[in-house]
Amino acid sequence: MDRTGKNIVQEQKNGKPSEERSRLFSSFEWTDYKAQLRNRIRSVDLDRYFTLTESERIGIRETIRLNVGVSPYYLSLSDPNDPNCPIRRMIVPREEEAFFSPEEAADPLHEEGLSPVKGLTHMYPDRVLLFSNHECSVYCRHCMRGRKVSDTSERMETEDLEECFGYIRSHSEISDVVISGGDPLNLSDAKIDWILENLERIPHVKICRLGTRNPVTLPMRITPELCGIIESHNSDRLSIFCNTQFNHEKECTPEAKDAVLNLIKAGVSVGN
Repeated sequence: MDRTGKNIVQEQKNGKPSEERSRLFSSFEWTDYKAQLRNRIRSVDLDRYFTLTESERIGIRETIRLNVGVSPYYLSLSDPNDPNCPIRRMIVPREEEAFFSPEEAADPLHEEGLSPVKGLTHMYPDRVLLFSNHECSVYCRHCMRGRKVSDTSERMETEDLEECFGYIRSHSEISDVVISGGDPLNLSDAKIDWILENLERIPHVKICRLGTRNPVTLPMRITPELCGIIESHNSDRLSIFCNTQFNHEKECTPEAKDAVLNLIKAGVSVGN
């Protein structure tokens, strides 16, 4: 049941899910990304939005891999009655998530062994991977870094980021910094500005790549203010790229298209 007492799954049987569900979240401004984040749907509420299978119920109850959370926007792209809906499969855990098989590894890319300081992986000589935070707008069930985004001890404080910048400064061979997380665009505008400013001040850093799914899962996050910040640091000194991840045609909405176009207008090369 929603806050008005309506059965949300039944509401979805008529009409397009995206149109119906946006109306069900009428208590906040749909295009306000902060409101979207505040109103993320957690595991305990998923049965209000989906006709859950037994496998999904077990997965929600017993998952050991990754937090559960989804923005209302991204939830609106899913089918509440089809357990094989590709968007739903990225949102709702299944029974398989309740255990690790012998051939699996929590750190499949062996990143932890290549981490000289907290939040930084130096796998290749000329580039590093900077984990800016541990929060995502949607916790995708296929995430290969579930060990990080579900662990509050991985939270990156200002002093942790400063230590990462110090390491990068001391290694002149590093020219390429990939900023990941979590999702770096879940940070505040001020923190994103501060991170880019610090990288721009390191003479040997020439490339910054933002690894984000927000154009897909929370396109309203790509605001004019954010694009202005990114554009202000995207210069001859530092080239900024955006690596995003569209996995299915259902994700290719007008809102997502606008988000990508706004990044391109800010001079950012966007890859998928």
